[in-house]
Amino acid sequence: MLILAFRLGLRRNEILGLSKSDWHELDCLLVRDNHARTLKSKNSKRKGPFALLTPSEQELIIEFFKSDHPYPFFPGKTCPTHQDLDNHPAIRLVNNTLKRAVMGRNVHPHNLRHSTASWAIFGMFAADVGYETFPIPTAWMDAAIARAEILTNTLTSPFKRHAARGTAVSVLLGHGTDTMTYQHYVHVLDLLLHIACTPENGLGCSEERKLRDLSLIHISEPTRPLYI
Repeated sequence: MLILAFRLGLRRNEILGLSKSDWHELDCLLVRDNHARTLKSKNSKRKGPFALLTPSEQELIIEFFKSDHPYPFFPGKTCPTHQDLDNHPAIRLVNNTLKRAVMGRNVHPHNLRHSTASWAIFGMFAADVGYETFPIPTAWMDAAIARAEILTNTLTSPFKRHAARGTAVSVLLGHGTDTMTYQHYVHVLDLLLHIACTPENGLGCSEERKLRDLSLIHISEPTRPLYI
């Protein structure tokens, strides 16, 4: 559940309601209406590309969907109900895991969709704002840069690559407009601007400490303070 929420930007019930037939053996998961649940909107119908998973994550997901059960998250059930989805024990486990990861703050699986959007946009646009000369890169920033090529190649058309990067993230999340994604899910625009305006070796001590302490989950919190 954590892998699919973070890597592919899937909503909680989109994940729990996946059926075995939604697994496309070649390259993706199909997010679509089925007997267990309907999608939030017509824009929610989409593909979750396996290329966005690490090789070990791909192996784990493929093995999971080799289940003999029609709905792998509900072994023994022919078709789970909406109530089954809302009461799945994995929800509490994921909530507790996230809470431990962020030292008690109140976060939920939906926050991982914010992380998906923020991580993808940072990775795609960091080179455009001079990240290579930024004096204090962090591990999650470097990881976003390393994955940027895979994200760009997977999510955008080769015919309009630069213009389509932001739109591709909206499609991945199942949003109808780029505005929804940028206004409510992408929380790195101020950080990208900060990087663009920071000369090499140009940070003060307090700024350096603040940025070194940043994690992706901090960045993805909608109510976090601005960093410029």
